[in-house]
Amino acid sequence: ANNPMFKFEDALNQSIISILLKQQVKKEDIEVTEQEVNDYVAKFESSSNQKIDALLATQGSSKEDFLKELKDFLALNKLVEKKIPIEVSDQDLKDFYNKNKQFFAVPESVNVSHILVETEEEASDILVDLEAGADFNELALEKSTDPSAKMNKGDLGLVPKGQTVKEFEEVAFSLKEGELSEPVKTQFGYHIIKLNKKVEPKKLDFIEVKDTVKLLVTQEKRKEGIMGYINELHSKANIKVYT
Repeated sequence: ANNPMFKFEDALNQSIISILLKQQVKKEDIEVTEQEVNDYVAKFESSSNQKIDALLATQGSSKEDFLKELKDFLALNKLVEKKIPIEVSDQDLKDFYNKNKQFFAVPESVNVSHILVETEEEASDILVDLEAGADFNELALEKSTDPSAKMNKGDLGLVPKGQTVKEFEEVAFSLKEGELSEPVKTQFGYHIIKLNKKVEPKKLDFIEVKDTVKLLVTQEKRKEGIMGYINELHSKANIKVYT
């Protein structure tokens, strides 16, 4: 596993695949317009709530290189759609669902918010303020040492059972909706926990997850199709490696 040739061969294969696909893009006269690139960027920025320029700045990447790579990526997507049409039937979806039912279940969960501080005294003071009518979100924003509080104001969203430390989980799952906990000590400090909502475990019906299943089946079929297409190109190509 420590043989550097393995890494060299992997890199070489990736390079060959990239060249073969780019040749096919050119052969099929596939073009990507500037508008398509701009639309993709706009969609990404809207869905992720991030600006590309700011993201690239944190990574030290140039926008020119990014847009070139994005254009190549979109061209390859067009090639895949053209050469590997994917057909998914309702029976395909039902078969996938029936084989993977264990993954289509909502575990017992709680929607909770918390305020994390360093000492029990701080937590007790915050609890007094909350019981006197202080706004939980504002106090989380102001007082919580959890870095995520600056973004979510203490709201941890839906937390499935088994995903948090034992001390936190035991209290969170024992609260009633809208109830505040006493200070809870964990390895991170002292928490005041508020239960927003409790979600009972349940199995999701096929109809409820059909769109998700279709996405998964389509991705699986596309992946199989891409590998087959790459193998076909590779077998027909006249490849010479000079060392």
